[in-house]
Amino acid sequence: MDMYLLALDIAPGLFRARQFLRAAALKKAQGKKSSVFSRAMGVLGGSGAIVKIQANIKKKPEQAMREAEDLLRKDLLNPTFINVASEAAVAAGMPEVAILNLELAREHIARDAKTIEWLAELYTDVNRMHDARLMYEELVRLKPNDPMAVKKLKDATALDTMQRGKWNEATSYRDIMKDSKQATLLEQQSKAVKTAQDIDALIEETRRKMEAEPANINYKRSLAELMTKAERYDEALAVLEQAQQASGGADPQIARLASQIKLDQIDKAIETFKAAGNEAGLEEKRRERADFFVQGRGRPRTPLSERFAVQIRVRRAAL
Repeated sequence: MDMYLLALDIAPGLFRARQFLRAAALKKAQGKKSSVFSRAMGVLGGSGAIVKIQANIKKKPEQAMREAEDLLRKDLLNPTFINVASEAAVAAGMPEVAILNLELAREHIARDAKTIEWLAELYTDVNRMHDARLMYEELVRLKPNDPMAVKKLKDATALDTMQRGKWNEATSYRDIMKDSKQATLLEQQSKAVKTAQDIDALIEETRRKMEAEPANINYKRSLAELMTKAERYDEALAVLEQAQQASGGADPQIARLASQIKLDQIDKAIETFKAAGNEAGLEEKRRERADFFVQGRGRPRTPLSERFAVQIRVRRAAL
């Protein structure tokens, strides 16, 4: 962890180093048991640092980010520490770091409405509209009677449809109408699903559309989402692998969706083993989930560049 902190001292914008730092801290946090009381005492013990960070957020946001790293190193899964670190990241103009922090909170602490809404807003800020739409859908499930949440979901859905339909690349109004109708139809169909029979029917319909337009990545993505609802996780992942190959492996939305489906598959297995009282299977799946996240959600690790490695060795030698 010291090596990654040194890398961030040299280059605060080195996002990959921050990912490795979070992964190492997560493994450490999961290795020790923390109660609500111990977390509260941790906040109390770090209150001085929190006050200092909050004072620096407006004046020296990058310094506030660096100081927040020390808090996260003590307890990565402390909600107060995560919120303070995320505020500092946003103030420093690094929303992707705030997203990294809040994704950890959502996946390993609690799926509260405040975290989900903040995450959705940050996804919107960085133009990750599909992720924003998914977060707003989750928010509406938590707050179904909140008209503002419903409005934000509608806005995010429209922007996601435009983004996935590539309206900016359309050459005529016919292209726009074609893509928008397809996207709207798929969206309405997915929301109209009530039973397993409905899902199976939509899967078959989407397959037929894929056969008619094999180059349409949107159909593959929609098919994977439908299969996930039917808990046919392996088939969904296989479809996304085909989609990624068709796109030349350059579609980050497909990669994120595949990671989410894999996590859903693991979570479902955890629920099944828990209900069955299978402690061995439960523990194995919990380890698999932790390892999957530590590995960067299935993305391969990449080393620091040689330039930063040299600088780190020099810094360490001088200490």
